[in-house]
Amino acid sequence: MPDFPFGHHILVIEKCMKKYLKEAFRELDLNIAEGMVLLFLEEHDEAFGEAFFEELHRIPDGRTQEELIRELHYDKSVMTRTMQSLESRDLVIREKNTADSRSYIFRLTPSGQTLVPPLKAAITEWGLQLVDGFSTQELETFEKNLERLTHNALNALKG
Repeated sequence: MPDFPFGHHILVIEKCMKKYLKEAFRELDLNIAEGMVLLFLEEHDEAFGEAFFEELHRIPDGRTQEELIRELHYDKSVMTRTMQSLESRDLVIREKNTADSRSYIFRLTPSGQTLVPPLKAAITEWGLQLVDGFSTQELETFEKNLERLTHNALNALKG
């Protein structure tokens, strides 16, 4: 089996990203999970340019906790604490899911919506720093390879 040294690089990038976002989100009095949930729940269908957010903007009518867990890859206990925190601070509202009375739909409040632009700005700034010096062609190839790696990683967990 060949040696795959990129695994070390992925770990370093992940740690650096978490440290960067932790600092950026702390200025908004949010942890990383809270910030990512608010971004995920963002309801305005505007072009943001990032593939991650393009997918998130397709469905503008809130999300269930199970959808948040599945899409953001947090475990149930983290998501429960996150949603309780966001709800207690009036950043999200919880409504009964009319399609499934056993679950709730979460939506951003106006207060939560005000945090979305600085959250996007922090992620955009991180992304710009990360890809500094890459050509458009390099980034396109890299994106395709990352999609494949992500697909393989998710399949490995299912297997």
